[in-house]
Amino acid sequence: MDEYLSSKDIAWFRWNGSMQRRQGPSSFDGLAAPGTTDAQNWAGDYVHTFSPTTVLNVTFGHNALDNLASTTFLSGNSLAAIQQTGFASNFACGYKQWGWSADCLLPSLSISGFISGGEGGGGGQPLTGINEIRADFSKFRGNHTFRAGYDFQWQRFWSLSTGEGVSFVATQTSNPQAPGTGNALASFLLDVPDSASRRATLAEINHQVTTAAYVQDQ
Repeated sequence: MDEYLSSKDIAWFRWNGSMQRRQGPSSFDGLAAPGTTDAQNWAGDYVHTFSPTTVLNVTFGHNALDNLASTTFLSGNSLAAIQQTGFASNFACGYKQWGWSADCLLPSLSISGFISGGEGGGGGQPLTGINEIRADFSKFRGNHTFRAGYDFQWQRFWSLSTGEGVSFVATQTSNPQAPGTGNALASFLLDVPDSASRRATLAEINHQVTTAAYVQDQ
């Protein structure tokens, strides 16, 4: 949009954005891997002419990016499954306090050579946002061009990674005297995991401010 407000005032505004919905591959039936990536950009500008030799230009801009990815079961109750399988609630739950949409996530089971998969997620909405206001003043006098300006930016970043997993390998059921005799599926059936991990990692920057100013004579 472009607008001539008067013989001395001009303004314009622009907006554009994109929305992307995706469905990624999953490791087995019933486990979905949806994701979203949305972007927005808009800006405006105002120019005022005080005189043929004096001009003020004020600009504002905004950029934002949302990015979310998750793995989740399409049906069933994750909390009920967690309770039935005997996972401790302080291992598989407690994610809402970090800002995730679901409080409990069914742990990812990794059985080496057979199957792996479970619930988890990450990203931010918005993931990042940048705003900027800038003012530039110009004055022509004789052989001189005087310029002065000020720039103010504030930024935000928010990214969360959630999930937990349990790994089963052949080592736990192998014969120490005969390497290579174990079986990861047997380790799973006997409930002897090799390792477990949990993550609820939040990276956050709120209202980071950057300013700049200049004065110039040409």
